[in-house]
Amino acid sequence: MNMLNVSGYLALSVWAILCPVSASADSETMSRIAQLETPFSTKGCEAGTIRKINDYVRPMKPGARRLLRRMDHFFPAIEQHLEHKRLPDFLKYIPVAESKLSTRVVSPHGAAGLWQLMPATARNYGLEVSSRKDERLDPERATEAALNFLQDLYYEFDDWALALAAYNCGSGKVKKAIRRSNSRNYQAIKLLLPKQTRHYLPSLIAAAYLDSYYRKNKQCIKDGRTEVMHQEPGQIFSNFPEFFFKKQPALVFKPLEEHRFPLLPPTFWSTPALVQMRSGQRTIQSGDAACKQV
Repeated sequence: MNMLNVSGYLALSVWAILCPVSASADSETMSRIAQLETPFSTKGCEAGTIRKINDYVRPMKPGARRLLRRMDHFFPAIEQHLEHKRLPDFLKYIPVAESKLSTRVVSPHGAAGLWQLMPATARNYGLEVSSRKDERLDPERATEAALNFLQDLYYEFDDWALALAAYNCGSGKVKKAIRRSNSRNYQAIKLLLPKQTRHYLPSLIAAAYLDSYYRKNKQCIKDGRTEVMHQEPGQIFSNFPEFFFKKQPALVFKPLEEHRFPLLPPTFWSTPALVQMRSGQRTIQSGDAACKQV
């Protein structure tokens, strides 16, 4: 098989990591899964995780490369928030499973953004969700809210497997499963949870596998467009270029009425070492244009 034209990104040795897991490789894959750093036991999740790994990478579709590039962009900032709150690093894989690290995803049920927060949950944790502005689409603000929510879920259940299940399907359904099974062990209540939630932990573990056995151990896929755009350091002051407003993901209203709002430095969408920016405010005049980010 000639793999020399796989978008010019991947070497044959990398393909061995990203090709679908065959039956003969199951033993090695399960061993790798067991070695991943997770805040809960992966026992009982292996088969589902292998299926999810295949979903991520088969058949080396462009989405896998795109997902790995997004990990490079988003993970450093998310990791800083996790470290500040002393939460498990593993939680950074939640937006991989929830939105594939896209800030613009809106589910049919109304969840939105990187962390797929529902409107009521977002408002409970201080986010604005309105026709004018939806801070769930702002990766910085949404990450702060999601991690506060996860912290509260852990305090409620004192178990990360249960807390993550509750993040996916709601605390009420997890509590009901606990009562029906008379157990607080995730594996004991798993079959009493919604089907989507039963697949949730394997999705997170598969994201960790993709990160650990490709992104960290092999050469990262470079995003030439980003490197070219931000090749030279620079400072942005009062005259912000048009593209900067397109990087304010929480803005959902147009045409814009006169309004003041904080402009975000590019924490989540550029390489900090390459761009030095000063945060500021700009008064939006009536008739100004902005892209609708949904």
